[in-house]
Amino acid sequence: MPDYREVMRYPVRKLIDSVEDAPRSVTPETKLRDVLSIIRDTPIRAVAVTDNTNKAVGVIEESTLIDALAQTENLDAPCGGVATTQQIFRDTTSLETLRALLGPFRTLLIVDDKGKAIGHISRDTLADRISALA
Repeated sequence: MPDYREVMRYPVRKLIDSVEDAPRSVTPETKLRDVLSIIRDTPIRAVAVTDNTNKAVGVIEESTLIDALAQTENLDAPCGGVATTQQIFRDTTSLETLRALLGPFRTLLIVDDKGKAIGHISRDTLADRISALA
């Protein structure tokens, strides 16, 4: 079994389960009302925002959405302006780097080399899966 330091050098794609971690996605034009409904039904409490080529252009976490709704009070506004890009990482990013960059975010969106969303990973899931490997 590898030691912790070795595991932390693994790329995050080793931790992504294509079924369990598959991100729910919306387009930038999706109404905040619809994003709220999706997030309520999504265990990870976040959605990927993708363009018409399925490339990830942002992430919306539940807390970000709640803040946006408090400011706009318009449930029919498009979600594109609410999405953040700071939570998007390549599948080749090391676990050590992800852990350091997680910061205030609860969820990270993992993308492949074409920018397509391949998985979400939460702070809790990251810790659990690192523990299982080390």
